[in-house]
Amino acid sequence: MHAIDRPKVMAASPDDLPDLVGLAVAYEWDSPAAAWLVPDVHSRPGVLMAWYAIQAEQALRHGYVDMTRDRRAAAFWLDRSRPHRLPGNHLRRVTATCGRYAMVLLDYEQLLVRHQPATGHLRLVTLAGDP
Repeated sequence: MHAIDRPKVMAASPDDLPDLVGLAVAYEWDSPAAAWLVPDVHSRPGVLMAWYAIQAEQALRHGYVDMTRDRRAAAFWLDRSRPHRLPGNHLRRVTATCGRYAMVLLDYEQLLVRHQPATGHLRLVTLAGDP
């Protein structure tokens, strides 16, 4: 029996943001959740690029972002073991970059917040991989 080669995992940095966002969008763009959040298939890639850029930046600031060294997979985590606030420009940024889909994305974000555990935890924001 052969051992399985497991990809090496590293902590991502802000320099990795384009790769992180690209991975998330490539993995999620045709998922049922993405189709529900952004039904227009032509608008979806651009809206998801903006949304995942915001999510990845949040995770880099207030959590953890793991990425394989070959840049084929990533996980964004928000650290909910300590309080943190969204940046003051969050609403404005989502509205400006996600256009007519901003409200549904913000509602989705609030839905997740309302249903998170009361105790400290790490929340997986997205898990994306290139098969």
